[in-house]
Amino acid sequence: MRSIFSLKVLIFFGIIFNLLSCEENILNNKQGKKESEYIDSLLEASDIYQNSIDSMLLLAKDASQLSIEHNYQAGYLRGLLQQGIAHFYKGEDSIAMSKIKIIEQKELSIGEGFELIIARKNSLRGSIYYNQYLYDSAAIYMFEALQMFESQKDTLQVAMVSANIASNYILMGDSEKALEFTKKAELNFQKKNHGEGLTAVYERIGSVYLGQEQYDSALFYFKKSLRFAKKINHVYFIANGCHNVGSVYTKQEQFKIGGTYLQQAVTLYEEQDNLLGYAMTISLLAQVDFAQKKYQSALSKYQRVNKIALEHHYLSLQKESSEQLSKIYEEQKRFELALMHNQKVKVITDSLNNTERLKTINKLENQYLNAQTNRIILEQKVGIQRERNRGLLLSLISIIIIAISFFVIWKRKAENKLLSEKNELIESQQLELKHRTENQLEQLSDLFAIYGLMNTGNTEVLKEAQSRVEAINLVYRYLENNKGNDIDIKPFIVKLVNNILIIYGIQKDEIDVKIDIVNTKVGVNKTQIIGQIINEILNNTFKHAFGTRTEKREIFVSLSQTDSIFELRVVDNGQGFDSNKLKTDRMGLSLIAAFVKSLRGEMITETGDNGTKYRIKFTQVS
Repeated sequence: MRSIFSLKVLIFFGIIFNLLSCEENILNNKQGKKESEYIDSLLEASDIYQNSIDSMLLLAKDASQLSIEHNYQAGYLRGLLQQGIAHFYKGEDSIAMSKIKIIEQKELSIGEGFELIIARKNSLRGSIYYNQYLYDSAAIYMFEALQMFESQKDTLQVAMVSANIASNYILMGDSEKALEFTKKAELNFQKKNHGEGLTAVYERIGSVYLGQEQYDSALFYFKKSLRFAKKINHVYFIANGCHNVGSVYTKQEQFKIGGTYLQQAVTLYEEQDNLLGYAMTISLLAQVDFAQKKYQSALSKYQRVNKIALEHHYLSLQKESSEQLSKIYEEQKRFELALMHNQKVKVITDSLNNTERLKTINKLENQYLNAQTNRIILEQKVGIQRERNRGLLLSLISIIIIAISFFVIWKRKAENKLLSEKNELIESQQLELKHRTENQLEQLSDLFAIYGLMNTGNTEVLKEAQSRVEAINLVYRYLENNKGNDIDIKPFIVKLVNNILIIYGIQKDEIDVKIDIVNTKVGVNKTQIIGQIINEILNNTFKHAFGTRTEKREIFVSLSQTDSIFELRVVDNGQGFDSNKLKTDRMGLSLIAAFVKSLRGEMITETGDNGTKYRIKFTQVS
């Protein structure tokens, strides 16, 4: 039950971006054209206010009222739909369902031209059923919406509904089907370059891995989704991403860093007046308190969750919070209260089990797939009829050729099946290992940053450690976007230098950093060593080079190539240092020398009152 609740916030907000997408313009009435155009502008404005649900609701109500006054049916129905979306987002499912029922009463009389309204209405109804844990019923309306959007060739809506169907399979534990529909959604979102959609897709991939308890891969995709959400500045997905990342960390019993993400999610949900997301995140924080035996703190949080669930009829959330309250009261030996909540759990469980299911998801999926199969069969029959006209002899020859071909293909498939399965297993293990490494490096960097704030006396040491970890992690990030094991060295070094400046809190007007890097690719191992050399040199420069000097501070980083020889130069105009220290136990200089040696390169260091210059030459051979 806990894993289902960890996914509910993902699905709740993953569905939202579908329902809040911009509506296409509906046919205007021939009379009252000016009024209908104004009403359409109100509805379009309500879409713009996605991050302010109250504004969205107010504009939708105004549009509906004006549509009634001017007998503009399309505007009236769209206004009702927008109101339903807004109430759904506020967690007011019963009000949203009342708007849907009004639209459905009009369905028989609205005629053609309103297919998109009906499709979006079905999508909204399916979303409400998700919240009520009626996955079969939700799937019915989602598949109906998918068929309508495909018939309208609406690529974006096909992607959105496919993503929601994938969510349904995730909650039902069918990872294979979930990934199938997630892939379909991703391809369509990429065609439209839709940032919100891709954000939700990566959430769903993360949730598949979460269901399989592959926490490192789940964390990788949840963090990727969170980065996308921050890039498009989508506050709901940011809150959702913080919740997801925090939930994975808590499952790994990394309560400190997990709690940081969860607190961010609580703040964002509370600012947006999102009761469902707020309650579910508080429930996770309570779970953390309970695991650490902080029973009084957990009790307070679960009581808050239980109150919200009771007021808004979130039955499953009521059940979970009551179960936990019963355990806490039992730990406190308050057996009467424990018994009361235990009985409450039984009542809620019976209510959930007795809820009427409309149809099964397998039946509906078969209807959808059969419709696709019938078209294929019809096309095959036409082809067969044409082939018959060419004569029995040609048909016989064709059948023999096809039979031989199938036999050869079958034999090859049988021989390659085991090899293919082994390759897939190896690739999966390599991907999991890569994700785990990157996640652990990111976690180390986060921890160094947190400890740096808490331990001011060790700030410089922690900054050095954080910059070293970031230099390694940056290689993994660039590998993700490059095929093979070669990395574009120029953007890598530029990003590396900027990261170090950020870690040390150095502004552009404090030190003038100039970068001149050749455009070429370098092997991943050599790239990592180059990054570490630059990192160590800059660490030493920021700590020792400038001191109290007030004149203009400059650093120059360059990488040039002549034939197969590279030359890396890092120059500053600081106060220099004692060259004898190169042979002492100074860690930074020792590390630089060790890295140069691993490159099989040569280093020349020049230092004096006018600054320090590092010149490192090495070959291109990995």
